[in-house]
Amino acid sequence: MAGVGEAARVLTSRKDPQQYLRLKPRDALVFIKTCYYEIHPAYFDNKHLYKQIKCDSSLVNLGRTSYHHQTDFTSMSSKETLFRCIAGVVLVDGKSRRPKALSDDFRQTVGQKMKTIEIPRMEKLSVPQKCMKVELIANWRDCDEYKHVNQGSYLGFCQSAAEQLAWAGSLHGYESNAVKVIQALHLSESSAGDRMLVSVWKQDSKFCFDITNNTTQKPTYQAIFCPKPTIVNKL
Repeated sequence: MAGVGEAARVLTSRKDPQQYLRLKPRDALVFIKTCYYEIHPAYFDNKHLYKQIKCDSSLVNLGRTSYHHQTDFTSMSSKETLFRCIAGVVLVDGKSRRPKALSDDFRQTVGQKMKTIEIPRMEKLSVPQKCMKVELIANWRDCDEYKHVNQGSYLGFCQSAAEQLAWAGSLHGYESNAVKVIQALHLSESSAGDRMLVSVWKQDSKFCFDITNNTTQKPTYQAIFCPKPTIVNKL
């Protein structure tokens, strides 16, 4: 799901080359700071396997250095909503990685068409002393064109850690197909070969994740998997 969402974001961002050039100067990068996913029941229905899906994308919530990219995925045959992905995109300097102001050209053209929607905000998690831990190594297949681990891969790390612990009987109540909402916060970059430590704990009905890059000793990614939906209004 996360991989499809990221692929749709990239493809729709570059569908209009002029729009993409207005957004991303040669000395800049786009950094995915946050992700919000709504997973609908139809997503888990096997009747949708190997069937075409429709991706409707729009840019919303224009800021000085950022915006949100929303994509809704629906079944072409049944018209049912499968899932929604909303990525918080920040323009950063290619060398310093510091936020960079969106160009006036982008704001006056693409930005003029953007609407504003409310998206649940995720605050940085405090990792408890007592939590379960799983070690993973990032591979080349986890990386994007910039040779950094893709944000969708981090969600895969979280799911893999939760399923390993659930199968071992250490994480009670976790089922991947019961997750309805995912919120994620991207904190720093990782590369292929880096050793990742995934901390997992349960908070009420939510499953919480913190990924630390043990190679760079930097906090890297956090996520919350929630079994209860928090629906964002569709545009």
